[in-house]
Amino acid sequence: MPDRSRLPAWNRPPLDQTGAALFPDVAGLLVPDPGVMRAFGYLTLDHAFTDVAQELDELAERARTARPGSPDDLRSHDVLGRFAGRIARRRYEADVLLRPIRPDALTALRGDNPELRPAIRKVLHDVAPDDAWLKSLGELATALLPIPVADLRPDALPLLSESGARSAFVTLVEYVDRSRVMSCFLSGARQRHPDPRLDALVRGFDRWDDAHRTLLEGLG
Repeated sequence: MPDRSRLPAWNRPPLDQTGAALFPDVAGLLVPDPGVMRAFGYLTLDHAFTDVAQELDELAERARTARPGSPDDLRSHDVLGRFAGRIARRRYEADVLLRPIRPDALTALRGDNPELRPAIRKVLHDVAPDDAWLKSLGELATALLPIPVADLRPDALPLLSESGARSAFVTLVEYVDRSRVMSCFLSGARQRHPDPRLDALVRGFDRWDDAHRTLLEGLG
């Protein structure tokens, strides 16, 4: 294959343009999981995503060692907002069309599920067995999240009857989904509170997840 840098712009492989569109910055692609960000690094021509993964490793360690209420406590907006915004100024160039995709890079291409979040929130809310259900879900999420955050710990989440419960549900489901642990989270919720509606939700999400996995495996 010719050296793409020596080709005129009009004759370069289309990934010069496609790569810019795929990875103009990492803000929208940020996954609060260092492993997923390393997988993104396998698709790029430099070490930028690997550097992001290293920073996330440091955030994860900080989140695990911070005492509740300390100034070092990480909140969800610190990760999805401030951290993502700070690294958004970086640019990334991909070459995924120029070589086979490594199997361990496929996890980066499985995105989150924003179109499913409203339905997930509704089912989780509707099956609530008691007023402390949101706190129970926060406990479950905290055990699963690669980078746990202070505002989703059980002691920080409101009761369902309290103000702020709706926005807390939105934040919890989004952060879990962005962290790529939704399947385990929903299965855990069903184990804590068996309900036919949760059975249906888990089955539906698993079918959705399996379809994505099959598609991505075909790219390897």
